[in-house]
Amino acid sequence: MSPATPSTTAAAPTWASGSRTAKSDYLDERSTNCVVEKNFSLNVGWPSHNHMATNNVIRQNVFIVAGDAKLTFPRSIGYALDGNVIYATGKIAIQNPAAVAAWSNNLFYSAAGKIEFVELRDYSRIASRDSKPGGIVVADPLFVNLSAGDYRYQPGSPAQALNLQPIDPGRAGRLHDKP
Repeated sequence: MSPATPSTTAAAPTWASGSRTAKSDYLDERSTNCVVEKNFSLNVGWPSHNHMATNNVIRQNVFIVAGDAKLTFPRSIGYALDGNVIYATGKIAIQNPAAVAAWSNNLFYSAAGKIEFVELRDYSRIASRDSKPGGIVVADPLFVNLSAGDYRYQPGSPAQALNLQPIDPGRAGRLHDKP
């Protein structure tokens, strides 16, 4: 994460893998004007949790989940989601989508065919809808070979049409000199 007005960004993406209850990215109380970008999350069922946070940006991330995926924004406001790929073999749930003021160039794919937008009052579900806001394309991103870990996009991928760049998880994490 970096402040919303950085002069530079991180040199390498970050990587998270393997849990249904863990979060790849978690912005908690009073997180304001943060940018979460260029992260790769594999099989983390809750790739982004944002709690009581304000005016943050989530952009250019790739979240791949075997099973259900959820992005949550309880008691948050003023978010922007831009250029993210969310791929789930189960359903995708976005909790408190009203927290997102701007959606642009996001690619969502649920192999189960279920993308749900859950309205919350504080932490309680008050309604849900299937209709998506603008700025979300629902289509398979067409990874080259998902099961073999090749997360580049095939020719003709809707990700390419949105000008989304693949993230190389081999470059993820802390960069350091190797002997």
